[in-house]
Amino acid sequence: MSEQKGANTSKTLDAIKTLGFTHVLAVPDSESARLFEAVGEDPDIELILPTREGESIAIAAGLWTGGLKPLVMPRRYGQLWASSARRTGEAKTSATLMEVRREPPSTLPP
Repeated sequence: MSEQKGANTSKTLDAIKTLGFTHVLAVPDSESARLFEAVGEDPDIELILPTREGESIAIAAGLWTGGLKPLVMPRRYGQLWASSARRTGEAKTSATLMEVRREPPSTLPP
């Protein structure tokens, strides 16, 4: 049996856990549904589903201030909202927030 190449749910979840993230924040979409389902079932990571990407940055900043390690995963077309909110937050504090951009499967290399 050959090893699966590329991204998949279990590899992504393992990476999130290995990096020590305590929370995953993302606006849900159909392309990432399996990942969010897996994160939601994992007892070590809390899944938070805000209504907009900018809101996820505000929630992540609060979690970070409380000593936790949140991961923000904005949708591709929500990147602008998340980046704007992140820059504003970083300018007013000494926080550096982690943000991972999600790409639709059709844009990923084979």
